[in-house]
Amino acid sequence: MKSLVLIDALGLRLTDAPAADILSLDPGAMRQAMFGDPASALALETIPNTPKAEAMESTILARRALARFAWQFPDNPRLRRYLHRIQLPTLILWGEHDGIVTSAHGKAYHEGIAKSEFVMVPKIGHLPHIEAPETCVDIMVNFLRTPGD
Repeated sequence: MKSLVLIDALGLRLTDAPAADILSLDPGAMRQAMFGDPASALALETIPNTPKAEAMESTILARRALARFAWQFPDNPRLRRYLHRIQLPTLILWGEHDGIVTSAHGKAYHEGIAKSEFVMVPKIGHLPHIEAPETCVDIMVNFLRTPGD
């Protein structure tokens, strides 16, 4: 591995900026937290008010898996102290309007990882690679083409 890319990464415990409890959000609040434009067709298709009948089972199974993971491993209170061990050039890509994991988390990753670059994608939420794939590809390709230290 020669480099690392983090996109709106969960994992840190920041008492001043806790991650949202996504399991407590209804679909409208979830879209608001996840997307820069919660009324966009993409947001409504990704998180409908009511899942389509054919997607009901997979939606329930996905939420169950998320609940198991989120309740058991929501964050790691010790992770921040180990970030200095990452020696790879690291791109930290963050959506400006992420309502799940605020940019304070991205900045904390950036502060902890010596060879990191923090890039904020304007007007985008928690899923910049989904909301603005072309922008993210351009940012990542530029990062990956830049020679590391």
